[in-house]
Amino acid sequence: MNWTFLSFRGSKRASPLCAAWALLALLPYGSAKAQAPPVPAAFQDLYSSLNTYLTNFNTTLGAPQAPHTPALFSGNLKNADANAGPALVNPGTMAGIQLQLQELQAMGVQAVTVEIGFPTLYQPFLTSQGQTYAQWVTFYQQIAALVHAAGLKLIVENDTLLVNDVQAGWNAAPFYATLDWPTYQQARAQMALTIAQTMQPDYLVALEEPITEANDSGQSEANTPSGSASLLSQILASLQQAGVPGMLVGAGTGTSQGNSLAYIQEYAGMPVDFIDFHVYPINFKNLPTALEIASIAAAAGKPVAMTECWLWKVRDNELGVLTADEVRARDPFSFWAPLDAYFIQTIENLASHTQMLFMDPFDSEYYAAYLP
Repeated sequence: MNWTFLSFRGSKRASPLCAAWALLALLPYGSAKAQAPPVPAAFQDLYSSLNTYLTNFNTTLGAPQAPHTPALFSGNLKNADANAGPALVNPGTMAGIQLQLQELQAMGVQAVTVEIGFPTLYQPFLTSQGQTYAQWVTFYQQIAALVHAAGLKLIVENDTLLVNDVQAGWNAAPFYATLDWPTYQQARAQMALTIAQTMQPDYLVALEEPITEANDSGQSEANTPSGSASLLSQILASLQQAGVPGMLVGAGTGTSQGNSLAYIQEYAGMPVDFIDFHVYPINFKNLPTALEIASIAAAAGKPVAMTECWLWKVRDNELGVLTADEVRARDPFSFWAPLDAYFIQTIENLASHTQMLFMDPFDSEYYAAYLP
């Protein structure tokens, strides 16, 4: 395949806003829309509708808020994503992780996000997969040490391992099926404690996207506000044992989550340090919902953060019809680059408007390459 590669080198860490614009500049054609390849006829309507959603939302945001500490701009360390499965701990994997970490650091990020879904670091699961618990704990301890040694903040997103997804490198479904709801909650709390004690992240997102958690795990209670709050309560109680100085704990939903504000209201009333949320897709009211989430969090005296977002290339009438895999398959092509850049700029505007702690555009691989 022909890949379009761009590179960026630098020895100084940029400010968060400068980091955002450095990342925008890395996107092919990000600063010169006239140079972008033409949009294929089959996608012109989609391109236009997404551009309209972004333009309208930026109008809603209006002028920047009063000066404040800018959000940390985070990069997703995808080479260390637990969804990769057992191959992640193979010899030689760490070299690729270090290379990606160096790439993100050179771009000017201030934080790195690592996704470690349950039950990756839960010993009974690893035993069922013929894996060694100590090896996996050591692996992620090394990741944490590398991130902190680079002078970056570490964000860990402790959600669930994917099933029925092209990214799913584990066969987790049979193990999920062995857990009833009480046992599941206890196991989730135990793994969150393991992450806190062994990795000592600066930020730990202990629960995210209840509907995805329920679909992955088969635990229907996880996709109700009361059930999700019960799960979060047990996780928070477990984390009290961690004793990690300065670690902030958050929880949240995607803006597309059904009844998302009911979940946020539950979380905001609990002893979390911040409210997290994901943004994709941007269709319908998903961007304005982010402002409602931030408003609920602010009323409870809590800041917001965003561990995941990307511009999903999906029409309104394709939602619920195309799978996530089918939607993501549209991402790699270079004619999207100006729109991806505009999306990241929009998220930076949202971060400023809501005074976020940090923001992480998820598909960091497109900072480096697109397919023509």
